[in-house]
Amino acid sequence: MKILALTLLLIGSGGLWASEPVSSLLQTADEIRLSEPQKFSAILRDIAQQIDSLSSEQRYFFEYLMAYESALKGDSERAINTYKHVFKNASDQDLIYRASYSILNVLVINRRWRETPQYLQYINDNYTSISSEEIKATGLVAVALFYNHLGNFDKARDYGLKAIADIKADNVLCTGYQQLAHSELKLNLLASSAAILSDGMSACERSSKQLIAYMINLYQATALFKEEQYDAATALLQRHLSRVDASNYVPIQSEYYALLAQLSFATGNVSGAIAYAQKVINSNNQSHNTEALVKALKIMADATAIQGNLTDSIVWLKRYAETDKAFYDQLTAENLAFQLATHEVIEKENQIKLLNKENEALNLERDLSLQEAQNKTLMIILLILIIGFTSFWAYRTKKTHVKLRKLAEFDSLTGIANRRHFTKEGENTLKINRSRGQAVSFILFDLDKFKAINDRYGHPVGDWVLQHVPIPVKKIIRKIDIFGRMGGEEFAILLPGCELDKAREIAESIRLGLMEINCEETGHNFNISASFGITVSRVSGYEFEDLMKHSDDALYEAKREGRNRIHVYSMPPTESAVISKQANTASDQTTEA
Repeated sequence: MKILALTLLLIGSGGLWASEPVSSLLQTADEIRLSEPQKFSAILRDIAQQIDSLSSEQRYFFEYLMAYESALKGDSERAINTYKHVFKNASDQDLIYRASYSILNVLVINRRWRETPQYLQYINDNYTSISSEEIKATGLVAVALFYNHLGNFDKARDYGLKAIADIKADNVLCTGYQQLAHSELKLNLLASSAAILSDGMSACERSSKQLIAYMINLYQATALFKEEQYDAATALLQRHLSRVDASNYVPIQSEYYALLAQLSFATGNVSGAIAYAQKVINSNNQSHNTEALVKALKIMADATAIQGNLTDSIVWLKRYAETDKAFYDQLTAENLAFQLATHEVIEKENQIKLLNKENEALNLERDLSLQEAQNKTLMIILLILIIGFTSFWAYRTKKTHVKLRKLAEFDSLTGIANRRHFTKEGENTLKINRSRGQAVSFILFDLDKFKAINDRYGHPVGDWVLQHVPIPVKKIIRKIDIFGRMGGEEFAILLPGCELDKAREIAESIRLGLMEINCEETGHNFNISASFGITVSRVSGYEFEDLMKHSDDALYEAKREGRNRIHVYSMPPTESAVISKQANTASDQTTEA
């Protein structure tokens, strides 16, 4: 999270620039603040000795650079307060814009989400009027960073694309490509051969931003891992590992070792996977959960199970579940904090408008005392204005609540439930059907060769495909069925009160419906198909995670058997006995009730 605030080489000494004009010193300090922080601080000390000779705007620019130095030293509170002073009082629009995205960066680093909406809105409202293309693009990178940390990768990708368009400054291109690559990786849109990776690496090398270059290498290795090019991914990580270790920057080190653990496990090197995972666990602060730590704990649970250390595996599995939940809860809390803050800003603006209207009403009432003949008519008009505005304000507030709920529960691209909402509704439905002893079927399907469509025809065509997938599905499923996008090109349907045979019929109808989608509208000729995995509660039980896992296993088999087909989950005998016992227990409890 702190990668944009880091620098590489600290070189220089103070007291060498006192003879230069102040304007030249300010410009020099601004240019070297990233690459030579010691020289940067020395120049600021020299400028401070000439503070009385600074013009008003030079003084605000000096304060902006002082705020940057405070952020660099870890004094976030001083940095934020100084940035805010510049933001509120400076008159130069470029400087105000820089202060807004600098505040946003520090707030994101410190997870102070409720303070961000004002500065996010300012960047969105003003970036088109900024004269410097480099400053404009840097603000867009800051917004992309913001949305990446909130997990809103679609928006992060949009801002990343805006940031790198028509910009030639390597330092901005480096961070812009990094944020774009991160969002596309999370959206399963990033190919290991994507141009944004090589272009980003080149820009980072030219601007000496090695830490960000290491992150782009990590994204490329992750893409190779997803493409099952395990040897290439491992070689890429190993090539940069010594320099990553030398950086002593734990977040990047943890991500590298977590991916190496996954690669080792995928290639059957269980002991190597454990060694790499243990490095992640040892280096992470247990009070601050990270995605790398979640991955490492999962590897430890799976690897020790393969080694036959079931006791250790259970311990690791418990830690993994607790850490994964804490990480998920943290992301949810951060999203909620931002949404609440956005709502508070809207509500405060409405309250100000209402107070202004009320003040106008009071002034009008005072004037009415001088016009007794028109008193009744004007009072009626006044009441109508107040009632009308209050009703409008209530309507806007309710509309805002509905919009916030939709953003939190539904996928912005397809309009169906997102993974979080699908999981919540699915778990509630499973509890109800479990108490009634009714069967619940679970269908998981994944679009075949979707990545190839993206690579060949472009992401807009890929988005078109994802938007059209729900159309045939909604025609087939019932109103009580739950339908959601689990991420990327993966979708799931939970069918309460539905036995396996009926679920298979529904899946077959959906499979045929997807094949009938006419893609000519995109200007390209290709077909859509999907592979399906199905299970039912009578086989997998009523735990959401079990149903999800088993249907995913079945989906994998459908892919392995040639794609565009349906595979029903068949449970191993030992696991089947456990689930059967659980199902009998649930049935007995229902009978007793």
